[in-house]
Amino acid sequence: MCRYYFGSINGKFWNGVQDSDDALDFGAVEIRDYGFYLCDCDTEEPTEGNYCRECFESYDDHMKAIQEEGIEDDQMWYERAGARYELIDLDIVLDKICQLEHQVGHLISSYTLNEDLEYEVKSECWDKMTRHEEKLLARLCLGRQIAAAIQKNGSCLFYAES
Repeated sequence: MCRYYFGSINGKFWNGVQDSDDALDFGAVEIRDYGFYLCDCDTEEPTEGNYCRECFESYDDHMKAIQEEGIEDDQMWYERAGARYELIDLDIVLDKICQLEHQVGHLISSYTLNEDLEYEVKSECWDKMTRHEEKLLARLCLGRQIAAAIQKNGSCLFYAES
């Protein structure tokens, strides 16, 4: 289960309440994240014959270095833990926020978002909320962060740790 997220927005998922893939509820696209063995440089969806051109002169050089390190994988890359999420459609995000506001918005006594798009939420009824209400409230707070990032940057891209 992912706990922290960072990128266009930063924060921590609500422990024991919030799913780490909550962004999918707002129309996010999940992007698989890959790295090259040895150098850990980023790579897009890897393909056969792909190697790190920043650190090695050829596929053969990269493969030789992998073999010398004793890595027994026959590929140059690995899939990293965690996930990246990208959101660009503000209308979808705002529609979902509106639904959540209708369901649990009344439970919020204050919500602030700083210039780094990190939020703080307060409620007078934490002890009276059901688990389901807490889950929806956590999703609402994330949605507000996402909307602010899209409004500020034109998109929201963040990485969720696992």
